[in-house]
Amino acid sequence: MSHATKCTIGCLHSPDGFCEFTHEGHYYVVYEACIGFGICAQVCPFKYCIVIVDEMKFEDNDDKWQMWKTDHAGYNTWFEQKSGEHGISGPVILTGWSAGGHLTSYLANHPKVASALTISGVFDLAALRDSPHVNDVMKLTEAEVETLSPMRLQPANKPVSISNGSKELPAMIATSSYYHAHRSGMHLAGDLIPVPNTNHFTILDELRRPDGHLTRATAFLAEKLAT
Repeated sequence: MSHATKCTIGCLHSPDGFCEFTHEGHYYVVYEACIGFGICAQVCPFKYCIVIVDEMKFEDNDDKWQMWKTDHAGYNTWFEQKSGEHGISGPVILTGWSAGGHLTSYLANHPKVASALTISGVFDLAALRDSPHVNDVMKLTEAEVETLSPMRLQPANKPVSISNGSKELPAMIATSSYYHAHRSGMHLAGDLIPVPNTNHFTILDELRRPDGHLTRATAFLAEKLAT
């Protein structure tokens, strides 16, 4: 973990000096100050969000978030190397929900990703820039909107299915429809999957159940890879 996404639970329970607040609104983990008590992992409400491992498994304390921001190719090389060391190999079906849905569409061009499923994502960051209660914190620049919005970039030429809950806010439903139409207009593969009677949060139940809409959508992408 290098940047907690604005959640303060682990930081509040950790020793002084362990977390620093960045200008981007994230909490930066100062590895040099961390002495491995694991308090943050114990109080974190999300299983495996924070995992304490032997420090000897790391070669340095470098900030991988900064690496990603300044050197995408270098970060991808580092990530692939580390993935191979931990047994992660072969084609990847990438999925992500909410902000992760945006990242899924953004990262779908990665060479290790074979196909993707976005769940309740936002695909044009202008909508967030124009929302005062959001952008007061995020402070998106015009350059970031242009370079980080999947709607404004060349889409991945691989299957990307796009899902949203039928009971989500109209703007959330619209952004999925627009992005699917954007891709379809370029003759790129991927289904639009409106999940009946689900909102922005209950849609995740469809990924937990073996017969859920999103479970089946992911299995369909896997079947396509096998053929």
